[in-house]
Amino acid sequence: MFLYRLLHWLRAPFPSLCQPWKAVVYSTLIIFIILALFRPFGIAQSGSKQWLFIMGSTLSSALCTALFAYVLPWIFPEWHAERHWTVGRHILQQMGMLLCIAVGVWGFNCWVFGMLLNWRFLVLCVGWVILLAPFPTAIFLFWNQNLLLKRNLQDAMSMNEALLKRLDALPKESNQATQAAKEEMQEQQLLLTGDTRDSQLTLLPSQLLYAESCSNYVKVVWLAEGAHEAQSRLLRLTMKQLEEQVMPYDVLTRCHRAYLVNLRQVKQVSGNSQGCQLRLSACEETVPVSRSYVKKVKDALLQ
Repeated sequence: MFLYRLLHWLRAPFPSLCQPWKAVVYSTLIIFIILALFRPFGIAQSGSKQWLFIMGSTLSSALCTALFAYVLPWIFPEWHAERHWTVGRHILQQMGMLLCIAVGVWGFNCWVFGMLLNWRFLVLCVGWVILLAPFPTAIFLFWNQNLLLKRNLQDAMSMNEALLKRLDALPKESNQATQAAKEEMQEQQLLLTGDTRDSQLTLLPSQLLYAESCSNYVKVVWLAEGAHEAQSRLLRLTMKQLEEQVMPYDVLTRCHRAYLVNLRQVKQVSGNSQGCQLRLSACEETVPVSRSYVKKVKDALLQ
């Protein structure tokens, strides 16, 4: 039972870094404070060079943190994608970063103090990191996850309320105005064109479920008339180009830097520590909503 709960927790969604610079700055400040207060890694025995040891170790730690916050996500974007990021991956990343910090501190100080890569000092650096790092790392992990979960659940609740208000208001609208709007939307065929001759798709705006950016392509998912399962196709264009082509239709809106959704197909909104998820009709996949798009989506649902 414990093992099952542990695995379930490790597989739980966890928010990826939206502002990596904050992780670098805050981590560097915490490391500086720990070094200045506790004087680990033999700092207390370095005499007049204590502050050189502290500043150099802090700089090494900042570079290691920047490596994991910027460089590795750029080299391995799929592994660091928000939709795949879990508590387990975050812990693994933190362990790798802490090991990198220990090696960085060791290498810098071996170079400055001419210790010729003293392996006993490496063991000392790793030991101090193992001793000092887990407690603040665990506190930040739980605090950040719970804070984001609470915030995103509130956002999901507010969007569900907006969705219910829109559904309740439909019968009260003028039947003629509603029918005219539907007919106008259905009469106008939506032509999505990409950068190549065969990268074209014609469909009704109401049939479009969502679109997802996939490298140099956009995956368009739609539900054809009379069909029970959604279809998809890759078009060679950018999300910005797609957004410009669907601009006349207010219900087709951007909800994430990599997603565009048909808000008339949304049936429910759920939330977790990664953000809000839109559940669509006739579609098993969920569409994420970025924090920066929450207000826009909520206001659009009320229209």
